[in-house]
Amino acid sequence: EAVNVAAEHVKAENQGVLIFSGHNGVGKSFAGAFLAWRSRGRYLRKSDWSSLTTWSKDYDDIIEYRDTGGTLVFDEVLQNSAESPETIKALNMIACERHDLGRSTLLITRADDNEFYRVFGNDMLDRARQHSKERFHGSGFISLKGRSRR
Repeated sequence: EAVNVAAEHVKAENQGVLIFSGHNGVGKSFAGAFLAWRSRGRYLRKSDWSSLTTWSKDYDDIIEYRDTGGTLVFDEVLQNSAESPETIKALNMIACERHDLGRSTLLITRADDNEFYRVFGNDMLDRARQHSKERFHGSGFISLKGRSRR
């Protein structure tokens, strides 16, 4: 299911914030890697982004992520409580600015929509809802179900 949504996202006329949620092994990360590859974007593991802040020391990274072509994928968002408020703020800023520039961003998480809203607030989810009713998944909070493929 996740790969099908990712393939549809590449075809979407309007792309924005896409969020894959689901338990372990349902294909979220695999689909994210596929989407980054297919769109000529970038796939970031948690170790690539988890220390990111909005402080000036990370300004160049934030600009680089904001301006990355294709889909920018953040894997393992909210996998544990280790993300600092500054890291959450940086992710929110990057995804929202990319959306406003018409660039695609995928966040992969095990958190449900209520937990996601509690941490990120409405800005991210509002952008995820913007193109969710289009024929192809231009954006949206996608809850993936199924058995683990591991």
